[in-house]
Amino acid sequence: MNSFSKKVGIINLGISNLGSITNLITHLKREVEIINDYSQLDKFSHVILPGIGSFKEASKIIKKKNLKKNIKNFIDTNGKFFGICLGMQLMFESSEEHGKSNGLGIIKGKCSHIRSKKLKIPHIGFNKIQHDNHYIWKKIPKKSSFYFVHSYKIDFKKNYNDVYFIYCKYEKPFIAFLRKGNVFGSQFHPEKSGKFGIKLIENFLKIK
Repeated sequence: MNSFSKKVGIINLGISNLGSITNLITHLKREVEIINDYSQLDKFSHVILPGIGSFKEASKIIKKKNLKKNIKNFIDTNGKFFGICLGMQLMFESSEEHGKSNGLGIIKGKCSHIRSKKLKIPHIGFNKIQHDNHYIWKKIPKKSSFYFVHSYKIDFKKNYNDVYFIYCKYEKPFIAFLRKGNVFGSQFHPEKSGKFGIKLIENFLKIK
């Protein structure tokens, strides 16, 4: 079982900028390490999968390096997992970005292009979400704003029995945040969302 005393790991897919999230965790005075060897996830108590880039390219890396199995093992042994932006999208089964490609399949569902006749795509900037006061949102006001930059989103759906979704609206509602046991995901970038984003990651790192 993963120990709370272990380090925080950030998975490097080779397509994302890891600097901002690494600096945030260092700011929170937690020891952090970039994970290049995916078989070593059990060294960490908390693992973050950040994401900027193409779902299709990320999917190829996941398949080539057997990341799906390693993440599943990490989660099954009570490791705390957090996917950010593309990292959250990859937690689902598939995406239509640049043709259909497969994700990690941690949660059922797919990723599709944001379509709007009224608003600019991609969705860029701060947008409000209303959270549910779950412990990861401790000391974060309701209707706080977080920073988004994305052209794809997880399709709107009713809550599953074992997954809780929080929504944001950009003409139409889309999933902005989720939790499933010891698994969390945000479509927004906490590391670029100021003090509330910092607090969210701080709360995540306190979960035992």
